[in-house]
Amino acid sequence: MSAVTERQIKESDKLIEALGRRVEEMSFAQTHLEAHQVINANLRVRREADDEVGADWKRAIEVRDEVMAEYLDLYWDIEADLVDQLGKGHPTLEEFLWAGPTNLDRPFEVLSVLEKMQAGFVDHPELPFAEGYSGQLPAAIESLGNAIQEAERLENAVRESARGRQDTEESYRKARAKTKRRLVRYFKAGRYPPQLDEFLGE
Repeated sequence: MSAVTERQIKESDKLIEALGRRVEEMSFAQTHLEAHQVINANLRVRREADDEVGADWKRAIEVRDEVMAEYLDLYWDIEADLVDQLGKGHPTLEEFLWAGPTNLDRPFEVLSVLEKMQAGFVDHPELPFAEGYSGQLPAAIESLGNAIQEAERLENAVRESARGRQDTEESYRKARAKTKRRLVRYFKAGRYPPQLDEFLGE
C-alpha cells in the first residue's frame, strides 16, 4: 500500500467533511466538494489497484522461485549423472553444464542452462539417460519460462500502477492547493488563517 496515498485519503476525507458542513455558507464550496469527492474516489481506486497488483506480483515471484528451485534440483541431478558417466573434466560436459561467471541462482540462468542441456541431449542421444531427461526438460523449460514471464509481467504492472497513482496524487495536490487558495481569499487572510485548520488540518 502506498503510504502517500493513505495519508492523502485521510486528508481528503477531512477536507470533504469540512466543505460539506460549510456548503450552505460558502458559494464555492459545492463545486470544490464535488471535485474532491471524485478525486477521493480515484485515490481509493489507485490504492486498491496498488495493493492488488502488488500482492499478485509477490505471489508470482514466490511461484517463480519455487519452480526455479524444483528445476535447479533437476539440473544438479543431470549434472551428477553426466559427471558419473563421462568423468569430471570431460570436454563434452561443456555442452551441458553451467559455466557462467556467477553461481547458478537466478531464474533466467537456470532457464538458460536447462535449454543448454536440452540441446546437449539432442546432440548426444547416445548417452544412456538422454531419452529420459530429454522427456523431462521441455516441460521444465516451459514451466520455468512461463513463471519468469508472469513475474516480469506483474513487475511491469506494478510500475504502471505506480505511475497511475502518481498522476492521481498530483491531481489531488493541485485540487487541494486550489481549494486552499480559495479558502484563504474567503477568510480574507494574507497568510494561513487559523480557520483553515478545519479544512486542511495544518
